[in-house]
Formats: sequence, structure tokens, C-alpha cells
Amino acid sequence: MTTVDSQTGASLREAALKAMAEYQRADAERRRQDLERERARATIVLERALREIFGDLAAGARIEFDNDADIFPIATLDGMRFMAGSGWSYGNYGLKFEYPCPDCGTPIWSEDFSDLQGLGFVLTHPSPAHGEHGRWHECPVKSVPADAEQVNQTPKPGKPGLAAVIEQLVREIVRDELLKREES
Repeated sequence: MTTVDSQTGASLREAALKAMAEYQRADAERRRQDLERERARATIVLERALREIFGDLAAGARIEFDNDADIFPIATLDGMRFMAGSGWSYGNYGLKFEYPCPDCGTPIWSEDFSDLQGLGFVLTHPSPAHGEHGRWHECPVKSVPADAEQVNQTPKPGKPGLAAVIEQLVREIVRDELLKREES
């Protein structure tokens, strides 16, 4: 027996399906708005980093997103691609530079830099950025070390705990400060 709402004539099933469809539409709209807000925030951060690091040279930068789902924008300036560095959420306005892997040609991102001298260093000494579990790029072409069999037998570490994450952040901050002092 089907229960029918006396005012609308809808069954419980129809009402539930209609409510679910409304929820899905509202949720999709909320997600779209959240994405727009995050993109706007990330664009402001990238623009600020470009201005702080490149000054007037940043005036010709073109900022865009690689695809519709990306949150982080890419700036193109003088044929080079940049994105905000990893410390942007902490108020550090560094940038990363995209360059091809010298072995396989895959586009990879550099370590962060925070001034023109840093960009010069990245251009002359490219080094892939590191993430939570090591380098972001594992080149398939690069030669395998002689002791690779021993390395491959070692299990990968699990996700680091909070202490390990904090330790890594502190190490990165100290490294950046030492690099700044060396450059000065």
C-alpha cells in the first residue's frame, strides 16, 4: 500500500527522491561556491607572491587554471610557469617554477624560492620539490642505483604522525633561512 500526501498527491517514495535531488543540487552549488572561493583566495596569494618576488616584472603574468577542478592557479610569465610555494597558507610568499625533468621530460615543480636570486638558483640548479613522502617526481628513466634491490625490499613508511610533520616543517623553515643567509 502506497502512502499519498493529501495536499500534494506525492507518495513517500516520490517525496524522498525529490528531497534527495534537492539536497544534491544544493550540495553541488555549495561545492561550486567553495571552489570559487578557494580559487579566488589562491589567485590572490599567487598574485601577491608574484608582486613581492618579481616586482614590476610580474605585470605581464597570465594567471589561469590547468583544468576546471584545480584549486591552485598557474602563472605564466616570459614563457615560464609558476605556482604558489608550499608555505603560502602560513603567509610565506614563495613560488615554485615548472621545468622538464632532465631525464624523461615530464614537467615537474622546483623547490620554493622567495626572490629573484632564488629563481636564478632554481634555473641553474634544478631540484624537484619534496612532498610528504619524498620527491614529487620519481623519474622512470633515471638509472637505478646498484643497491636498488635492497632499497626495494625496504617497506615504505606509513603516513607520518603530527610530530614528524612538524619536524619536517621546522627543517624546511631552517633550510630556507640558511639559504637566505648564504645568499645575503
